[in-house]
Amino acid sequence: MTIYHVLITHPYLRQVRGPGTENTNLLDLGPLHQELRNHIQSLLDDPGLIFGSDASYETATLGGREWSDPSAMETMFKLIPSLPHVREITMAFFRGALTTWTSFSAKFAPGGLIDQASATERQLAWMPSTNDTNEGALSAYHVAVRGKPSLTLHQYNAQAMFQRNSTQDFMDAVLTPKDHAYIMWEARCVDESGEERKRQQKIIDFGSRQPSCRKRKPLVKFYGILNCSRTTSKRIFYRLRR
Repeated sequence: MTIYHVLITHPYLRQVRGPGTENTNLLDLGPLHQELRNHIQSLLDDPGLIFGSDASYETATLGGREWSDPSAMETMFKLIPSLPHVREITMAFFRGALTTWTSFSAKFAPGGLIDQASATERQLAWMPSTNDTNEGALSAYHVAVRGKPSLTLHQYNAQAMFQRNSTQDFMDAVLTPKDHAYIMWEARCVDESGEERKRQQKIIDFGSRQPSCRKRKPLVKFYGILNCSRTTSKRIFYRLRR
């Protein structure tokens, strides 16, 4: 895994999500994926590029840049003589990776829709090079709720949408005082609708129907008696045992 990370994973991610790649179009990455497959195949054809005494990052890593983790590679080179099966295991891993990459990048195959599209067409259909935006949104929600436990889901969604696409600039340029009043009225209607309470109640009801949740109920009750007096605690405890 360390070898694959240094030789393939890190160099690849540097090109699709490293600094300066914020505007990279996924549809323009066909050549990169072709280069990646060719490089893995070259390592399979000549394992000496990795395990040879003269192994160098210039020929071993994707793109030929320096090791992303020199200390890890130095340690790996020292351990290789004591690991008789490391070459076979590594090559098997790379063969599996090549199969997966071939399947993953099939959409970029020569003669396909992406390959035949013009630069203008690819730009019109621009897509981010990673799925970080979607994954980051969930993490951002968890962070927001952690800091503001009473924040409702629709309030968070409204704030998240407001912070995108220069919404404030649009409001300053277009909306009138009457528009602002209407938006605030709509927000109050949503807050008073009770939709958030209904959503949370559905979650509670669903959890109460799950066996794992029902098993925890006696334990929750038991912990609840710790704040009672000793006499009351004994009475409740014996009642729970019945």
